[in-house]
Amino acid sequence: ATGNVAAPPDTAVSQKAGVAAGVKRIKTVACSLNNYFDTEQFPHQMEVISRCWSLWRHFPNTKHVFLIRPEHYKEFTSLSAFSRGMMEVLRKSNVTIISQREYKYKHNFGAHRRMLLTYAIQTKSFKTLREDDMEDLRRSTLKALGLEQYIGYRCGAVHRIDHQFAPPMTTAAINGGISHTNKQQQQSERTHLPRIAILNRKGTRRLIGAHNISSLLQDVFDLPYRPPVFFLDDLSFEEQVEAFNSIDIMLSPHGAQLTSVLFMARCSSIIEVLPHAYDWNDYYGTMAALSGVNHSYIYLGTDRVAETEAASEYEAQVEARKPPLCAPAHRMVEAVKIQVEQWNRCCGFRQ
Repeated sequence: ATGNVAAPPDTAVSQKAGVAAGVKRIKTVACSLNNYFDTEQFPHQMEVISRCWSLWRHFPNTKHVFLIRPEHYKEFTSLSAFSRGMMEVLRKSNVTIISQREYKYKHNFGAHRRMLLTYAIQTKSFKTLREDDMEDLRRSTLKALGLEQYIGYRCGAVHRIDHQFAPPMTTAAINGGISHTNKQQQQSERTHLPRIAILNRKGTRRLIGAHNISSLLQDVFDLPYRPPVFFLDDLSFEEQVEAFNSIDIMLSPHGAQLTSVLFMARCSSIIEVLPHAYDWNDYYGTMAALSGVNHSYIYLGTDRVAETEAASEYEAQVEARKPPLCAPAHRMVEAVKIQVEQWNRCCGFRQ
Protein backbone atom coordinates (compact mmCIF):
# COMPACT_ATOMS: atom_id res chain seq x y z
CA ALA A 1 0.00 0.00 0.00
CA THR A 2 1.34 3.40 -0.92
CA GLY A 3 -1.18 5.58 0.93
CA ASN A 4 -1.71 8.94 -0.78
CA VAL A 5 1.66 8.91 -2.54
CA ALA A 6 1.37 8.27 -6.25
CA ALA A 7 4.07 5.91 -7.50
CA PRO A 8 5.66 6.33 -10.95
CA PRO A 9 3.77 4.42 -13.65
CA ASP A 10 6.37 1.67 -14.07
CA THR A 11 6.63 1.21 -10.27
CA ALA A 12 2.84 1.12 -9.90
CA VAL A 13 2.60 -1.58 -12.56
CA SER A 14 5.28 -3.69 -10.91
CA GLN A 15 3.58 -3.28 -7.52
CA LYS A 16 0.25 -4.43 -8.92
CA ALA A 17 1.92 -7.36 -10.63
CA GLY A 18 3.64 -8.30 -7.39
CA VAL A 19 0.39 -8.16 -5.41
CA ALA A 20 -1.41 -10.19 -8.07
CA ALA A 21 1.35 -12.80 -8.02
CA GLY A 22 1.19 -12.94 -4.23
CA VAL A 23 -2.55 -13.46 -4.32
CA LYS A 24 -2.17 -16.23 -6.88
CA ARG A 25 0.34 -17.99 -4.66
CA ILE A 26 -2.14 -18.20 -1.77
CA LYS A 27 -3.85 -21.58 -1.76
CA THR A 28 -5.72 -21.48 1.56
CA VAL A 29 -7.40 -18.63 3.45
CA ALA A 30 -8.05 -19.53 7.10
CA CYS A 31 -10.15 -17.20 9.21
CA SER A 32 -10.12 -17.36 13.00
CA LEU A 33 -11.43 -15.31 15.91
CA ASN A 34 -9.16 -13.17 18.02
CA ASN A 35 -11.40 -13.38 21.10
CA TYR A 36 -14.49 -15.28 22.18
CA PHE A 37 -16.45 -12.69 24.13
CA ASP A 38 -20.21 -13.48 24.05
CA THR A 39 -19.79 -15.89 21.15
CA GLU A 40 -22.52 -18.12 22.56
CA GLN A 41 -24.92 -15.42 21.30
CA PHE A 42 -25.57 -15.71 17.58
CA PRO A 43 -25.54 -11.94 16.82
CA HIS A 44 -21.90 -11.88 17.92
CA GLN A 45 -21.25 -15.05 15.97
CA MET A 46 -22.51 -13.24 12.86
CA GLU A 47 -20.05 -10.39 13.48
CA VAL A 48 -17.29 -12.96 12.96
CA ILE A 49 -18.92 -14.86 10.10
CA SER A 50 -19.66 -11.68 8.14
CA ARG A 51 -16.02 -10.57 8.40
CA CYS A 52 -14.69 -13.99 7.40
CA TRP A 53 -17.18 -14.27 4.53
CA SER A 54 -16.05 -10.90 3.22
CA LEU A 55 -12.42 -12.06 3.32
CA TRP A 56 -13.15 -15.36 1.60
CA ARG A 57 -14.91 -13.50 -1.22
CA HIS A 58 -11.71 -11.52 -1.71
CA PHE A 59 -9.90 -14.82 -2.43
CA PRO A 60 -12.48 -16.80 -4.45
CA ASN A 61 -10.16 -19.43 -5.90
CA THR A 62 -8.67 -20.65 -2.63
CA LYS A 63 -9.62 -23.17 0.02
CA HIS A 64 -11.68 -21.45 2.72
CA VAL A 65 -11.18 -22.54 6.32
CA PHE A 66 -13.02 -21.43 9.46
CA LEU A 67 -10.99 -22.10 12.62
CA ILE A 68 -12.77 -22.40 15.98
CA ARG A 69 -10.91 -23.21 19.17
CA PRO A 70 -11.99 -26.57 20.66
CA GLU A 71 -13.16 -25.10 23.98
CA HIS A 72 -15.61 -22.82 22.12
CA TYR A 73 -16.62 -25.11 19.28
CA LYS A 74 -19.88 -26.33 20.81
CA GLU A 75 -21.14 -22.90 21.85
CA PHE A 76 -20.30 -21.48 18.45
CA THR A 77 -21.81 -24.23 16.32
CA SER A 78 -24.74 -25.87 18.08
CA LEU A 79 -26.36 -23.82 20.86
CA SER A 80 -29.20 -22.45 18.71
CA ALA A 81 -31.07 -23.24 15.51
CA PHE A 82 -29.45 -20.15 14.00
CA SER A 83 -25.92 -21.30 14.91
CA ARG A 84 -26.49 -24.80 13.56
CA GLY A 85 -28.06 -23.40 10.41
CA MET A 86 -25.23 -21.00 9.65
CA MET A 87 -22.63 -23.72 10.13
CA GLU A 88 -24.50 -25.85 7.61
CA VAL A 89 -24.62 -22.91 5.19
CA LEU A 90 -20.85 -22.49 5.48
CA ARG A 91 -20.26 -26.20 4.85
CA LYS A 92 -22.52 -26.17 1.79
CA SER A 93 -20.65 -23.09 0.58
CA ASN A 94 -17.37 -25.08 0.59
CA VAL A 95 -16.04 -23.67 3.85
CA THR A 96 -14.10 -26.21 5.90
CA ILE A 97 -14.86 -25.83 9.63
CA ILE A 98 -12.04 -27.04 11.88
CA SER A 99 -11.95 -27.26 15.67
CA GLN A 100 -8.34 -26.43 16.36
CA ARG A 101 -6.13 -23.70 17.77
CA GLU A 102 -4.37 -21.49 15.26
CA TYR A 103 -0.79 -22.46 16.09
CA LYS A 104 -1.61 -26.16 15.81
CA TYR A 105 -3.32 -25.64 12.48
CA LYS A 106 -0.31 -23.74 11.15
CA HIS A 107 1.98 -26.54 12.36
CA ASN A 108 -0.19 -29.28 10.85
CA PHE A 109 -0.74 -27.31 7.68
CA GLY A 110 2.96 -27.36 6.84
CA ALA A 111 5.29 -24.63 5.72
CA HIS A 112 5.44 -26.00 2.17
CA ARG A 113 1.87 -24.88 1.53
CA ARG A 114 0.78 -21.30 0.90
CA MET A 115 -1.71 -20.09 3.47
CA LEU A 116 -3.14 -16.79 4.66
CA LEU A 117 -4.20 -16.96 8.32
CA THR A 118 -6.33 -14.04 9.51
CA TYR A 119 -8.20 -13.05 12.64
CA ALA A 120 -11.70 -11.61 12.62
CA ILE A 121 -11.65 -8.91 15.27
CA GLN A 122 -14.84 -8.90 17.33
CA THR A 123 -15.85 -5.28 17.98
CA LYS A 124 -19.61 -5.61 18.55
CA SER A 125 -20.33 -4.25 15.11
CA PHE A 126 -20.70 -5.50 11.56
CA LYS A 127 -18.13 -4.71 8.87
CA THR A 128 -17.40 -5.97 5.37
CA LEU A 129 -14.89 -5.25 2.62
CA ARG A 130 -17.48 -4.74 -0.11
CA GLU A 131 -20.93 -3.22 -0.09
CA ASP A 132 -22.50 -6.39 -1.47
CA ASP A 133 -20.82 -8.94 0.81
CA MET A 134 -23.90 -9.38 3.01
CA GLU A 135 -26.10 -9.69 -0.06
CA ASP A 136 -23.77 -12.41 -1.33
CA LEU A 137 -24.08 -14.21 2.03
CA ARG A 138 -27.87 -13.96 1.74
CA ARG A 139 -27.80 -15.47 -1.77
CA SER A 140 -25.52 -18.28 -0.65
CA THR A 141 -27.76 -19.00 2.34
CA LEU A 142 -30.85 -19.20 0.15
CA LYS A 143 -29.05 -21.54 -2.25
CA ALA A 144 -27.81 -23.76 0.58
CA LEU A 145 -31.36 -24.08 1.94
CA GLY A 146 -32.96 -24.72 -1.46
CA LEU A 147 -34.78 -21.36 -1.36
CA GLU A 148 -33.43 -19.98 -4.64
CA GLN A 149 -36.87 -18.59 -5.52
CA TYR A 150 -36.24 -15.77 -3.07
CA ILE A 151 -32.89 -14.64 -4.48
CA GLY A 152 -34.36 -12.14 -6.93
CA TYR A 153 -37.29 -11.23 -4.73
CA ARG A 154 -38.05 -7.70 -3.68
CA CYS A 155 -41.25 -5.69 -3.31
CA GLY A 156 -43.42 -8.77 -3.79
CA ALA A 157 -42.84 -11.43 -6.41
CA VAL A 158 -45.63 -10.13 -8.65
CA HIS A 159 -46.01 -6.70 -7.04
CA ARG A 160 -49.34 -7.42 -5.43
CA ILE A 161 -50.50 -8.49 -2.01
CA ASP A 162 -51.04 -12.13 -1.22
CA HIS A 163 -54.35 -12.18 0.65
CA GLN A 164 -53.35 -15.36 2.41
CA PHE A 165 -50.11 -13.78 3.60
CA ALA A 166 -48.22 -15.40 6.42
CA PRO A 167 -44.49 -16.02 6.63
CA PRO A 168 -44.17 -19.31 4.68
CA MET A 169 -43.92 -22.53 6.63
CA THR A 170 -44.67 -20.76 9.91
CA THR A 171 -48.47 -20.74 9.98
CA ALA A 172 -48.68 -23.10 12.95
CA ALA A 173 -46.13 -21.09 14.87
CA ILE A 174 -47.70 -17.67 14.36
CA ASN A 175 -49.93 -16.53 17.21
CA GLY A 176 -53.09 -14.87 16.01
CA GLY A 177 -52.84 -16.17 12.47
CA ILE A 178 -54.43 -14.27 9.59
CA SER A 179 -57.69 -12.42 9.89
CA HIS A 180 -59.86 -12.74 6.78
CA THR A 181 -62.39 -9.94 6.28
CA ASN A 182 -65.11 -9.10 3.81
CA LYS A 183 -62.83 -6.36 2.48
CA GLN A 184 -60.84 -8.95 0.56
CA GLN A 185 -63.23 -9.07 -2.38
CA GLN A 186 -63.38 -5.29 -2.57
CA GLN A 187 -59.61 -5.08 -2.42
CA SER A 188 -58.85 -7.87 -4.85
CA GLU A 189 -57.51 -5.36 -7.34
CA ARG A 190 -55.40 -3.40 -4.86
CA THR A 191 -51.70 -3.58 -5.57
CA HIS A 192 -48.44 -2.55 -3.96
CA LEU A 193 -49.36 -3.34 -0.38
CA PRO A 194 -46.37 -4.19 1.81
CA ARG A 195 -46.47 -7.31 3.93
CA ILE A 196 -46.22 -6.24 7.58
CA ALA A 197 -45.45 -8.50 10.53
CA ILE A 198 -44.49 -8.24 14.20
CA LEU A 199 -41.60 -10.34 15.50
CA ASN A 200 -41.97 -10.56 19.28
CA ARG A 201 -39.90 -12.01 22.13
CA LYS A 202 -40.95 -14.45 24.85
CA GLY A 203 -38.50 -13.40 27.55
CA THR A 204 -36.93 -10.02 28.23
CA ARG A 205 -38.11 -7.03 26.18
CA ARG A 206 -41.39 -8.69 25.23
CA LEU A 207 -43.54 -6.25 23.29
CA ILE A 208 -46.75 -5.71 25.27
CA GLY A 209 -50.02 -5.62 23.30
CA ALA A 210 -48.52 -6.93 20.07
CA HIS A 211 -51.84 -8.38 18.87
CA ASN A 212 -53.65 -5.13 19.60
CA ILE A 213 -51.04 -3.27 17.56
CA SER A 214 -51.53 -5.79 14.77
CA SER A 215 -55.30 -5.16 14.70
CA LEU A 216 -54.72 -1.41 14.76
CA LEU A 217 -52.34 -1.61 11.81
CA GLN A 218 -54.89 -3.60 9.84
CA ASP A 219 -57.53 -0.93 10.43
CA VAL A 220 -55.29 2.10 9.86
CA PHE A 221 -53.80 0.80 6.62
CA ASP A 222 -57.01 -0.92 5.48
CA LEU A 223 -55.16 -4.19 5.01
CA PRO A 224 -56.90 -7.35 3.73
CA TYR A 225 -54.97 -9.35 6.34
CA ARG A 226 -53.99 -8.95 9.99
CA PRO A 227 -50.23 -8.57 10.36
CA PRO A 228 -49.05 -11.80 12.01
CA VAL A 229 -47.27 -11.87 15.36
CA PHE A 230 -44.65 -14.60 15.60
CA PHE A 231 -41.64 -15.72 17.64
CA LEU A 232 -38.25 -16.83 16.37
CA ASP A 233 -38.04 -19.51 19.07
CA ASP A 234 -40.80 -21.47 17.31
CA LEU A 235 -39.01 -21.70 13.98
CA SER A 236 -36.28 -23.82 12.45
CA PHE A 237 -33.40 -22.00 10.77
CA GLU A 238 -34.91 -22.60 7.33
CA GLU A 239 -38.25 -21.22 8.52
CA GLN A 240 -36.52 -18.17 9.98
CA VAL A 241 -34.83 -17.40 6.67
CA GLU A 242 -38.02 -17.94 4.68
CA ALA A 243 -40.08 -15.82 7.07
CA PHE A 244 -37.67 -12.87 6.88
CA ASN A 245 -37.74 -13.12 3.09
CA SER A 246 -41.52 -12.88 3.17
CA ILE A 247 -41.81 -9.65 5.15
CA ASP A 248 -41.55 -6.12 3.76
CA ILE A 249 -41.95 -4.17 7.01
CA MET A 250 -41.20 -5.75 10.37
CA LEU A 251 -41.63 -4.38 13.89
CA SER A 252 -39.60 -5.97 16.67
CA PRO A 253 -38.03 -5.22 20.05
CA HIS A 254 -34.26 -4.93 20.25
CA GLY A 255 -32.76 -8.40 20.51
CA ALA A 256 -30.88 -11.29 18.95
CA GLN A 257 -33.87 -12.19 16.76
CA LEU A 258 -32.99 -9.21 14.55
CA THR A 259 -29.81 -10.96 13.38
CA SER A 260 -31.89 -12.52 10.60
CA VAL A 261 -32.37 -9.07 9.07
CA LEU A 262 -29.54 -10.00 6.70
CA PHE A 263 -31.96 -12.41 4.99
CA MET A 264 -34.50 -9.70 4.15
CA ALA A 265 -34.85 -8.50 0.57
CA ARG A 266 -33.77 -5.06 -0.54
CA CYS A 267 -36.35 -2.27 -0.02
CA SER A 268 -37.69 -4.03 3.09
CA SER A 269 -37.61 -2.29 6.48
CA ILE A 270 -37.30 -3.05 10.17
CA ILE A 271 -38.60 -0.89 13.02
CA GLU A 272 -36.66 -1.63 16.18
CA VAL A 273 -38.14 -0.82 19.61
CA LEU A 274 -35.40 0.23 22.05
CA PRO A 275 -35.78 0.10 25.86
CA HIS A 276 -35.44 3.17 28.04
CA ALA A 277 -31.77 4.07 28.70
CA TYR A 278 -30.52 1.56 26.14
CA ASP A 279 -29.29 3.08 22.89
CA TRP A 280 -28.02 0.33 20.64
CA ASN A 281 -29.79 1.48 17.48
CA ASP A 282 -26.60 1.44 15.41
CA TYR A 283 -25.88 -2.26 16.05
CA TYR A 284 -28.64 -3.79 13.94
CA GLY A 285 -28.87 -0.53 12.01
CA THR A 286 -25.40 -1.17 10.60
CA MET A 287 -26.27 -4.76 9.78
CA ALA A 288 -29.44 -3.59 8.00
CA ALA A 289 -27.53 -0.97 5.99
CA LEU A 290 -24.97 -3.56 4.84
CA SER A 291 -27.86 -5.82 3.79
CA GLY A 292 -29.69 -3.12 1.81
CA VAL A 293 -32.50 -3.00 4.37
CA ASN A 294 -33.96 0.22 5.75
CA HIS A 295 -33.77 0.62 9.53
CA SER A 296 -35.56 2.90 11.98
CA TYR A 297 -36.20 2.75 15.70
CA ILE A 298 -38.57 3.85 18.44
CA TYR A 299 -36.82 4.83 21.66
CA LEU A 300 -38.96 4.41 24.78
CA GLY A 301 -37.58 7.40 26.66
CA THR A 302 -37.29 11.15 26.37
CA ASP A 303 -33.56 11.86 25.99
CA ARG A 304 -31.82 8.93 24.30
CA VAL A 305 -28.25 10.19 24.70
CA ALA A 306 -28.47 11.53 28.26
CA GLU A 307 -30.44 8.58 29.63
CA THR A 308 -28.11 6.04 28.06
CA GLU A 309 -25.03 7.82 29.37
CA ALA A 310 -26.55 7.93 32.87
CA ALA A 311 -26.99 4.14 32.76
CA SER A 312 -23.74 3.32 30.96
CA GLU A 313 -22.38 0.90 33.58
CA TYR A 314 -22.61 -2.76 32.61
CA GLU A 315 -25.01 -3.66 35.46
CA ALA A 316 -27.30 -0.77 34.54
CA GLN A 317 -27.34 -1.83 30.89
CA VAL A 318 -28.24 -5.39 31.88
CA GLU A 319 -31.16 -4.09 33.95
CA ALA A 320 -32.31 -1.80 31.14
CA ARG A 321 -32.69 -4.81 28.84
CA LYS A 322 -34.93 -6.82 31.17
CA PRO A 323 -38.38 -5.16 31.38
CA PRO A 324 -41.16 -5.78 28.84
CA LEU A 325 -41.64 -2.96 26.35
CA CYS A 326 -44.79 -0.89 26.01
CA ALA A 327 -44.58 1.23 22.87
CA PRO A 328 -47.30 3.89 22.37
CA ALA A 329 -49.63 2.74 19.61
CA HIS A 330 -49.57 6.09 17.80
CA ARG A 331 -45.76 5.96 17.56
CA MET A 332 -45.89 2.46 16.12
CA VAL A 333 -48.43 3.55 13.51
CA GLU A 334 -46.44 6.65 12.56
CA ALA A 335 -43.26 4.59 12.24
CA VAL A 336 -45.02 2.12 9.93
CA LYS A 337 -46.42 4.98 7.82
CA ILE A 338 -42.93 6.30 7.24
CA GLN A 339 -41.65 2.86 6.25
CA VAL A 340 -44.60 2.25 3.91
CA GLU A 341 -43.70 5.48 2.11
CA GLN A 342 -40.05 4.42 2.02
CA TRP A 343 -41.00 0.99 0.67
CA ASN A 344 -43.09 2.52 -2.12
CA ARG A 345 -40.29 4.91 -3.12
CA CYS A 346 -37.66 2.16 -3.08
CA CYS A 347 -39.84 -0.17 -5.12
CA GLY A 348 -40.78 2.58 -7.58
CA PHE A 349 -44.49 2.34 -6.84
CA ARG A 350 -46.83 5.28 -7.16
CA GLN A 351 -48.84 6.06 -4.04
